[in-house]
Amino acid sequence: NAYRAKATTILAALDRYMPPWGFDQRTPGGMFVWVWLPEGMDGKVLLERALVEERVAFVPGEPFFAEVPAANAIRLSYSLPTDGQIEDGVARLARLIARMAQATP
Repeated sequence: NAYRAKATTILAALDRYMPPWGFDQRTPGGMFVWVWLPEGMDGKVLLERALVEERVAFVPGEPFFAEVPAANAIRLSYSLPTDGQIEDGVARLARLIARMAQATP
């Protein structure tokens, strides 16, 4: 219950800002949300750019897969940031993902 409102905030922000590639397999759980990026997009590369270009941090999902790593999975935490920070962070991250997706042939 403590994180339900924040989970609702981040899911609404993802719906509002993320480009529609059909990656809509977000699984809320505890204090984070899984987001599946477009095929071929690497969460580690995205993180490097997100830190520099948009000043946003998240956790690449690849290390959380024991058998078949999913480089295009990321985990977004919502336990600490405020609703405003969640909204702003998702918007920034979405802008970067859109730029990266457009640059990929």
